[in-house]
Amino acid sequence: MSSPVAEAEEPPPLIPPFPDDVAVNCIARVPRCFHPSLALVSKGITSLLTSTDLYAARSILGCAESVLCICLGFMDDPETHWYTLTRKPFRTKPPSTTTTEDPFVLVKSFVSPPRVQFGTVSVGSEIYFIGGSNGGVPTSSVSIFDFVSRTYREAPNMLMPRSIATGLFVDGKIYVAGGCKVDDWERWAEVFDLKTQTWEFVPSPSAELRQKWTTQMRSMRYKNPEFREKNVRDIALVDGKIYFLGNRNSVAYEPKEGRWEMVDDEMHIWCKGTSAVVDNVLYRFGLSGRLLWYNAMKKVWKNVKGVEELPEGFERVLMMSHGGKLGVFWENDWECSRRHDGYKEVWYGEIVLEGLNKDHDMIGRFHWSKSVLTVLNDYYILESATATL
Repeated sequence: MSSPVAEAEEPPPLIPPFPDDVAVNCIARVPRCFHPSLALVSKGITSLLTSTDLYAARSILGCAESVLCICLGFMDDPETHWYTLTRKPFRTKPPSTTTTEDPFVLVKSFVSPPRVQFGTVSVGSEIYFIGGSNGGVPTSSVSIFDFVSRTYREAPNMLMPRSIATGLFVDGKIYVAGGCKVDDWERWAEVFDLKTQTWEFVPSPSAELRQKWTTQMRSMRYKNPEFREKNVRDIALVDGKIYFLGNRNSVAYEPKEGRWEMVDDEMHIWCKGTSAVVDNVLYRFGLSGRLLWYNAMKKVWKNVKGVEELPEGFERVLMMSHGGKLGVFWENDWECSRRHDGYKEVWYGEIVLEGLNKDHDMIGRFHWSKSVLTVLNDYYILESATATL
């Protein structure tokens, strides 16, 4: 006589004696910095912490947190590593600039797709890896890293292979530009609709605008051929317009009306690293090391009063909006500030932007700044992104 098949045991409750839906509601309110400790309680909670159920509950309850991510690696090495900025537990207020305590640490999180010179776009809990190159050949591949499940999946390929492209998520769509020959205007920018999962080219700028941009870019390529693939440094959304920020020229596009415009010459300012938008104001760090803001009404760049050069010198700067502040990653200056033992430091700081004063100057101040990671001198900060978890 065969033995009856044993019924599968039901998993124990997450928090006895509460129902699991109540337990999920409670755990969703716990800040992420305590998740490593929570994971030690039980296998059920460990599984919950990486589930879509917890992510959905945190979103509904308004407990989702913005997580800052940064990519480090060697310039031409396809194996690049991503780190997340993690707050240590039991820290209730930000550190002072004088304390030696390290309240934040960079924790290695995942490895990028095996290609170099890709762009990144953040969409909720996911990071899109746009294009890049394999063996020096541009690719149209798009990979998605899901921060919740910690897995990759592939998205539909772009219409145009792109290397060193840049992108932006706006109203359910991802706009991508650059990373191709500047003369390919009909294919210079394209947009991905997340709902339909399709790509299409963005309507081309006018002939007059194309001519002005191309003339400037050709003069730059004469001095430095490298700029052929770097015709767009960054994309930013200000007042409903998508700004395509170039090394020399910048243009703006209104998606609703499909209209392009050349931005005033004052917009054409050299910078180190990326830009960021906080409260609908665009910020960049100039080559002088000063933080600049763009007055869209007067179409001029101005210094942010109260923010001097970055501490400890800097080489490359990556900026992002984080909790209403301006988050800034940077590495020690290559010549002046790197250590003599073959290592340098990666820094992170937050800048509070206090608005305009009576003289219409933007006022800001460093909330705090700290070294968060020590790396080899030949290691670079390559990309940054944010995820909502």
